[in-house]
Amino acid sequence: MFQKGRDYVIQLQDGRDFGYSQIGNPKGKPIIFFHGWPGTRLDISCFHDEALKLGVKIISIDRPGCGLSTYQNRRKMNDLVQDVVELLDHLKITKISVLGFSTGGFYALDLAKAYPEIIETIGIVSGVPYYQLEYKNKNLPSLLKLVKFISKFPLLVRFISRIMTDTGLNGYKRNPEKEYKRSLKKLTPIDRETWEKEKIKSWLIEQYLPDLQQSPRRGIAHDLVLLMTSFSNQVKRPSEPIVKYPVYFWHGEDDTIIHPLSSIQQEKLFEKSELVLYPREGHKIIYTHFEEIIQKITSK
Repeated sequence: MFQKGRDYVIQLQDGRDFGYSQIGNPKGKPIIFFHGWPGTRLDISCFHDEALKLGVKIISIDRPGCGLSTYQNRRKMNDLVQDVVELLDHLKITKISVLGFSTGGFYALDLAKAYPEIIETIGIVSGVPYYQLEYKNKNLPSLLKLVKFISKFPLLVRFISRIMTDTGLNGYKRNPEKEYKRSLKKLTPIDRETWEKEKIKSWLIEQYLPDLQQSPRRGIAHDLVLLMTSFSNQVKRPSEPIVKYPVYFWHGEDDTIIHPLSSIQQEKLFEKSELVLYPREGHKIIYTHFEEIIQKITSK
């Protein structure tokens, strides 16, 4: 679903297409956004007016095989960094703030680790763990225990990822209104209140879901494969706090998708960092607190 004036595609050096969108002020402070799973560059496209008001330009990318970006065979998690650097060179951007939502939190920190000199600030919202978590196994959330176990079996990971992709997308394809109402029941009351707003509902059904449906299923499934296997290959925790850039974390205390333990522990690894935990809120906090988050990562 190509939106003229907002969506763009560049050709990378290896010949692949790399898609992205821009919302907000074209001359505003640049922020690069990494979407969640399943997701595309349209994850936060409903906030164009808010971004415009805040004077920022949000560049939201499609990972390979998602949205407008060409599928990449044998892609690994850290391969995306080079694609993003090519895009920033194309846009002549030398300094950037970074925002990652859910799965996108991994890619945000991966870019910062590889190219700290270009980073202004980082925001991680409901983010998956990038660095190794420390825990006693009995205290490990049940979902994380399951993912860590499954990630040891590559064929099982691929099989489950494809089933999860097809199940989720087919439901919305058959009856988007019914699936939307069903999804509301899984949210916390505060998250549900946000998602019931007409602005969010119309964006979800009229823009986001059609774009996601047009993405190759194997691309979305492979994106999940990489996420699940990353739990068995997390980056070693640094021996000293990272001081190169400020990092801000936001997490809902009732997040049942990515446990807040992820943000609680990751935040302690950075010298210049802050963590905001929202009581009685879940995974969708970026949609409830978008302006607050953008203001924070651009306030340096």
